[in-house]
Amino acid sequence: MTGRACLPDRRSAVTRTVRWADQDFEVTVGRYPDGRPGEVFVTAGKTAEAVQQLAADAAVLLSVGLQHGLTPAQLGASLPRHADGRPYTVVGVLTDLLHDLYHSTLTEERPR
Repeated sequence: MTGRACLPDRRSAVTRTVRWADQDFEVTVGRYPDGRPGEVFVTAGKTAEAVQQLAADAAVLLSVGLQHGLTPAQLGASLPRHADGRPYTVVGVLTDLLHDLYHSTLTEERPR
């Protein structure tokens, strides 16, 4: 793992809603100038406080991993999944979202 790559003070971000265990989570992902995800914020709607706190803690841990050079695939590689590929926890859902955002960044046309 490399040293921490700080995000600029002003950065683009995308917000998505993901669903896990019949609960909606609003996820905001801050991006580096090249479009890679670099930070994650999660708010859980009407769900138990413990689930909200776990989701917030997961977002911090994912952010630290991203800022130290891990890819979303590396972050999610060790997380357990159901036989059909669905993640067991909201952390897996978050890594899937980060993976999708990371790969859309790699494939989209960037101005030169």
